[in-house]
Amino acid sequence: MAKILQLLLIFGFLVFAMPQAFSQEQNKSICSSCELSAKGGAKCQLHENAKCNLSGKESGCSDKTNWKLYKKLVHGPYINTIALENLLESNLPMVLLDARSEKWDDMTRIPSAQSLNDKSTRDEVEKVIKTKDTMVITYCSNLKCPASNRLYIHLKKLGYKNVLEYPFGIESWLESGNDIEMAE
Repeated sequence: MAKILQLLLIFGFLVFAMPQAFSQEQNKSICSSCELSAKGGAKCQLHENAKCNLSGKESGCSDKTNWKLYKKLVHGPYINTIALENLLESNLPMVLLDARSEKWDDMTRIPSAQSLNDKSTRDEVEKVIKTKDTMVITYCSNLKCPASNRLYIHLKKLGYKNVLEYPFGIESWLESGNDIEMAE
């Protein structure tokens, strides 16, 4: 009961104190067509209304085309890179799942992530996710990759209650300057 209360408090904090974590724009995605202008500002060549932030480490444009593609998919609650970074730093008990499989799985992972996909049996899922109340976050390659959404749906059908999707994938995670690890 205490863990559930703790999760609710953190979600409340994320929703009210950090609304950008649940925004419809991926604030830290990269646009390879961004470049610095002569005045020191950033300009995005591909995305007319996108903002670029090239201070410090590489960062860039919000790709509205990809976001529109994602919105067309059937999806559940999602988080962006900022929210995922904060959840991982908080050391909350959760399971992070990489939904890529077969030829799409290059064995790189967001730290602490485990591999599971929508074809996993109930027994395989239960080995990775111990209780139906555990917070679970799914991800795959990028916004075009449907695997994280399929895994989200699969887990919901199996009765898991606290499932979120990180639709921006490992590509956005890397482009935001975060570390990855190799799967064992």
